[in-house]
Amino acid sequence: MLMSIMVIGATGCSVKGGYPIWNWHSLNTGAIEEWHEDDDFMVTYHQQIQTLEQLREDAPSMPASWHKQKADLLARMFEDHKAPVMRREILRAAIAIPSADVLPLLQSAVDNDDASIRRIAYKEWGKRPALVAMPVLLKGARSESEKDVRIVIIRALGRFKNQQVYDTVTEALNDRDPAVQLAATDSMKELTGLDYGDTPEPWIAHVENRPVEVPEQKTATWLDLINPLYHLGL
Repeated sequence: MLMSIMVIGATGCSVKGGYPIWNWHSLNTGAIEEWHEDDDFMVTYHQQIQTLEQLREDAPSMPASWHKQKADLLARMFEDHKAPVMRREILRAAIAIPSADVLPLLQSAVDNDDASIRRIAYKEWGKRPALVAMPVLLKGARSESEKDVRIVIIRALGRFKNQQVYDTVTEALNDRDPAVQLAATDSMKELTGLDYGDTPEPWIAHVENRPVEVPEQKTATWLDLINPLYHLGL
């Protein structure tokens, strides 16, 4: 109990209804050190999550003068914490800061060993300006081996009309995984303004300047819709 009181008092939160209500504005280097000191007592995990969630909620309206300070602090926290679950929450909090100050952390995240962290980071890179995002996404498309992460990268590239992007997405049409191929066809629709369906063959024909044959899409009747075999493709 004494330790709980010390943690609440030291890190700037109030108590409402028996639960700590955190003021993330008080988040500082001293607070991080206290988190580390208290880890042995296993009392800080949910409090840290609460703090990060509050930061994520308040970040869009924070003063611009705070962006770099909070971004740098979260970057240090990301390096300090080794557990993927905590790193994911730190990354999500950083992403909420509307500033380029979080880009170093995003760059670090795409090199992380955990695929779920890389997936979050690449998805965010897809929302960033082309000048900074395209090199990261193109490099990821060449080096990433995890299917779910590759899907995020290929979809993100669809935002950027660029020859290198086009070449990279067309390569993904030949990927061995159908889910990656589907992501590539979606991006091709964005890049070209055309719609040759969701299978890669018509798109490959388009890229190779061959006649495009789009499979005819059968319109389902109400009898089809109530037939269980129809939904199984039989």
